[in-house]
Amino acid sequence: MKTLSTKLLLLACISCFSFLEICAQQDFPNPLPIPYQIKSDNILLEMSEHEHSFNPGDPTHYLNKPVKAFAFNEVGSSEQMTILGPSIVWNYKAQLHNEVTNNIDRVSTTHWHGAHVPAHADGGPHQKIQVGDTWEVDFEVLDKSATMWYHPHAIDITYEQVQMGLSGMIYVEDPFDGVGDDAILTQLHEILPTDYGVNDFPLIFQTKFFALVDSATMTYRIKDELGFSTGYEYMVNGVLNPHLDVPDNMIRLRVLNGDGKFTFKFAIHDENFEPVPFQLIATDAGYTDQSYAMESIYMAPGERTEWLVNLRGQAGKSFYIYNAISQFPNDGSIIGDTVTTSPYVRDTILMRLDVEPNINAPLSPIVSFPINLVDVDKEIPTIYPWTNRRVKTFYQDTLVSNCDSTWVVANTKKPIFTIDHAPMSLHCVNDVVMVDSTEVWEIVNTTDRGHPFHIHDIHFWVIDAWNNVTDEPIIKSQYPNIFKGPKDNVMVFKDWTIQFVTNFADFGTAIAPDSCYMYHCHILPHEDKGMMGQFVVWNGIISDVETSLDPSLSMKLYPNPASDILNLESASEKESQVRIYNTQGQLLGKRTLAPFSGQTYFSVADIPRGLVLVEWITNDGRVVSKVMIQ
Repeated sequence: MKTLSTKLLLLACISCFSFLEICAQQDFPNPLPIPYQIKSDNILLEMSEHEHSFNPGDPTHYLNKPVKAFAFNEVGSSEQMTILGPSIVWNYKAQLHNEVTNNIDRVSTTHWHGAHVPAHADGGPHQKIQVGDTWEVDFEVLDKSATMWYHPHAIDITYEQVQMGLSGMIYVEDPFDGVGDDAILTQLHEILPTDYGVNDFPLIFQTKFFALVDSATMTYRIKDELGFSTGYEYMVNGVLNPHLDVPDNMIRLRVLNGDGKFTFKFAIHDENFEPVPFQLIATDAGYTDQSYAMESIYMAPGERTEWLVNLRGQAGKSFYIYNAISQFPNDGSIIGDTVTTSPYVRDTILMRLDVEPNINAPLSPIVSFPINLVDVDKEIPTIYPWTNRRVKTFYQDTLVSNCDSTWVVANTKKPIFTIDHAPMSLHCVNDVVMVDSTEVWEIVNTTDRGHPFHIHDIHFWVIDAWNNVTDEPIIKSQYPNIFKGPKDNVMVFKDWTIQFVTNFADFGTAIAPDSCYMYHCHILPHEDKGMMGQFVVWNGIISDVETSLDPSLSMKLYPNPASDILNLESASEKESQVRIYNTQGQLLGKRTLAPFSGQTYFSVADIPRGLVLVEWITNDGRVVSKVMIQ
């Protein structure tokens, strides 16, 4: 035991020395760029091509020269981003007019990640913006006090466009005159740091790989093809090795893992490698119930968190935000660990915070932690015995199932990741959810990798999690960033099952593929290769589908929802036929029924789960009705 302890101490010293050595040697020549803000209810964006220097402060570095990149900008603005995009400010209940013009050389979309908006305004794969076109959409801001983001979401090419630079922050402001339950948000605005770029900072963390194009001129390009595991560069707000001057005060960091594939484990240390705790105050979709002291935090692609860091009395000192790879399991289960980077990655300093005397920002009134924030319990929908539940399972497949339930070979050499064995199809409605309904979703990960699950339209609250191999519960206190605040994007680690509850309150539509919202893995290469599905929030109307050629002909189908057997109550003196269709009109199955009077039944065990249309054809006519199979 003594020998083991000595070895562990030696390893800790080596690790500590290595980090200090890196601190001493690493330069941070680039001031952190702070994107300009758009504060308007009339938001006019354009996507365009630019030349961007990723390391302008280091003339000896290969990325000191400009590289082709994409950026969002406000139309007509005197300020111009050469990568990423401006921070857009939304106000609760504001009526927004949005226009996005596509001036890049490929089709795109613009998705408001985390926003509760109608399906036609979501900016997913169905809302394409062709080259040279402008997408116009209006909606009301129904989200409160959150840090969200926007990025392309075109089918199969999301990864390449995010890699090329198209991403930006959305600040949903606290209400300034909130009443009732919203009054607490107004009070929080008065005590929390909210001065953009002074004590409230957006931090977008990403990696990129740069391919050499011309060795004679040492010209590089962003490698926007799927995937890389080594040789990449870390960046914050589009630059390498940045430093940020921060006040001798309480500061707020709004952190986005905007990377296409890698999970980070963020931590803050001082110059002596001593951990500096920070206070978690918000998850993806809003404030946590209270502040939580953290020394490190996992963040998967697409996730956002907000931190308070108390720097009072620290003027003249420097602090480091770094990626704590040594705290990963490092077994290949998290993309971005030593195994999945072959092993390129190590504990890496991402940026430096330089504390300056506080001049501009008022002193924070917060004097101790924890602080109470919002009553999260009021936000969580009530779960009743009749609350609908559905399960979505992550698989690694060589055989996959199409919309019509036929099985095809996906890839004989390398299995692809799927949700419920079904690769993404824009023409297939995978799930139908009733408008104004509460549901519990169970996300099961059977693969050897962790996957961040993101769902459009709604926010959810994680209520339970366990290891689906050992049945051991996940200790909730270890993950306040998962269990203590509203989410739209959650990491489902290897062998985990999580349960969340949510309410699909509004925006009901007819059942049609172009009325769909997405759910998917937010590791963008997985999403682009098909680890995505889509759902409709259904308004309960099927227009003229429920018809009968003979007014006297009727049928009763039960149970509804059904699972394996469906009973049909009516009568037919002759043989009749049942045909079962999905909501896109594709035939899923046929059943021939013998003459009967009163009741008969048939199997639906082989019918794909979801809403189906059951057509009963007799000599007297036909009747069509809807049934949920689950």
